[in-house]
Amino acid sequence: MRIRDLRKEPTADGARVAVRVEWEEARRAPQDLFVSAPAPFDADLVASTSFALAATAVPALRAGERRIALDGSVCPRLRAGVTTVLRTLAGWNPALGPVPAIEAGEGAATHPAERRRTGMYLSGGVDSLDLLLENRATFPADHPLSVRTALFVHGLDIGAPRQSPRARFYARVRAMLEPVCATEEVTLVPLTTNVRTLDPDGKAWAESLFGAATLSLAHALSPPLTDVYIAASAHVDGLAPAGSHPLTDPYLSSGSLTVHHEGVHRTRLEKLRRVTERADTRAVLRVCWQDIPEDGPVNCGRCRKCVRAMLGLEALGRLGDAPTFPRRELAVGDLEVCAVDDLTQHFYGELVDPLERRGRGDLAAALRERLRQFRQFGAGVVPKKPGPWRRLRRILDRR
Repeated sequence: MRIRDLRKEPTADGARVAVRVEWEEARRAPQDLFVSAPAPFDADLVASTSFALAATAVPALRAGERRIALDGSVCPRLRAGVTTVLRTLAGWNPALGPVPAIEAGEGAATHPAERRRTGMYLSGGVDSLDLLLENRATFPADHPLSVRTALFVHGLDIGAPRQSPRARFYARVRAMLEPVCATEEVTLVPLTTNVRTLDPDGKAWAESLFGAATLSLAHALSPPLTDVYIAASAHVDGLAPAGSHPLTDPYLSSGSLTVHHEGVHRTRLEKLRRVTERADTRAVLRVCWQDIPEDGPVNCGRCRKCVRAMLGLEALGRLGDAPTFPRRELAVGDLEVCAVDDLTQHFYGELVDPLERRGRGDLAAALRERLRQFRQFGAGVVPKKPGPWRRLRRILDRR
């Protein structure tokens, strides 16, 4: 892979940082990778090789590229960290093949700005809203790690590849998040990117690309950004190989930007409880990544992410007070979309007892059965009824 022509250039409403990506082994057309911001936020954009390297490294590994050749120099801290991330991902999934060599000038280590400025990624989901509230509960306003900037990105889930652009929907969700940010004295910075086009079929996003692609954008804002938080998706008891992970995300730091993977100490239900205790955060809760109508509810209420969140709300007694979900009742049949895997088994497991206590033994029993089948059959779609050969094998296994 060859990465060249890094530049900052004006756009109709602000500016963007862009770079040319040319594939050497993969049979793919060259493309421009970018992150953009409208005025006045465009003033903070920086044409950084750190952005280019962090965004392209995992796609290069997955495509079988032998090298990542960048024009210009790269921060040695990030260079070593990216190699660590790629080797970790390849160790988790040996089918990815050898780690590409990074070919770039060995520049001097970058340094953070004299005055620290901490940011985070905010989508309106459970993890990121809880991260904002946890940060406020943990750090006083004058602490260097107190969040002052929230990055809201178009092109990661809203407007992702293979979806409609959904510009109106993005603007609507941004308007929903603004009052929460104003209450917490946080500046909401809108960004647009096409980093996910490096994974055109979407297969790499959850398992290997999510963290690096997302965190690459903060490097295009550093300095002045010196620290950035990305919310943990899993509790420490339920960690499994994934695209965003506490063992990999921090290695995507540079000399000028420190990455914090935060929230592994809090369970999903604890996060959901905190978010739904406040009316303003409850009113902006958005977990759905489906390509739903732009003017409708921000959650479809039927996909696995929605049903999973609604199960948590039901366990907390908050489902009837969740204005961003179109459906207010859950039936056992809704759980058909909830296949259990390594990353979700902990959350589903912690729901069983609270659902029982709230009189939803039907949902608790359905989850308990799915968890049992996951332990027996492994991850993926839960089999509804074993076929004859599987039934025979189960009988023989008991002997």
